Amino acid sequence: MICKVNRVSSVAEAKYLEDVGVDIIGITVNRLKTDDPVEKYDSRAISYEEAIRIRKSLSTAKLCIHEHCYSYFDDSFDTNAFKKIWAELRPDYVNVYVQLANLHWKDSDIKSWIESVNKYDLPLIVFGEGVGYDTPLYWDIDDLKLFNSLAYMEMWCQSIVQSAWCYFQSEEVLGIKQSETSDVLLDTVIYYFEEMPVLVCDEFVIESLLSDLQRVKAKGISVSLESTAPDMFTEKAEAEFAFLSEITSQYYDLDSVVAMVRAIKEGAES
Repeated sequence: MICKVNRVSSVAEAKYLEDVGVDIIGITVNRLKTDDPVEKYDSRAISYEEAIRIRKSLSTAKLCIHEHCYSYFDDSFDTNAFKKIWAELRPDYVNVYVQLANLHWKDSDIKSWIESVNKYDLPLIVFGEGVGYDTPLYWDIDDLKLFNSLAYMEMWCQSIVQSAWCYFQSEEVLGIKQSETSDVLLDTVIYYFEEMPVLVCDEFVIESLLSDLQRVKAKGISVSLESTAPDMFTEKAEAEFAFLSEITSQYYDLDSVVAMVRAIKEGAES
């Protein structure tokens, strides 16, 4: 099981997480201008210099850099940004926000944007989609073929946790086939998750975390550290749109993240 932790903001955090078994360290590099409005402030965005220090400190964990959809890249994936961030920092992955459902609403901008990303041949970790028991999937697995180098798909889920009231149930348990209901059944989730490398985030329960992940055939988790100060992710008006610039809508303190990682890694070994 892959464990990815986002919004890591220091060498100390990165090394601690690596030591407990985190596979992918996610960072957000701050490129805000001095006159940018406060609602774009991310208390966990770090300087390029700190990003370099984190890169050098890692020995086993991979590094993923987050492409902030507001203004961390003024012209996403332009030549200068590529040379500065990708050529010098050399991350193992880049996080990009894409809503694949827009492809089916004749959104040509999505396809052209994907083409601009593809020309750099970067290993991508794509986020922007989610699945709930009553939220139909508006995109196809074939849509992922648009990406040249897709490493993982991050998905917010509601809910893989079997103790939750809205957990995914199977056709056999419900006595109904997917074609006969708009609710998403466990069989459909498993089909999608077996066909693509999915990292999920949910309101996890530690005691059942590993079995919940195995049940839906997920490849692992992607979770984000909570903010260190009031910012766009803590203020109500801004937090409503936090999904546009971070990987998940759930945020955890460091101890909770470590407990999740240990539950997965130690459980897999036993």
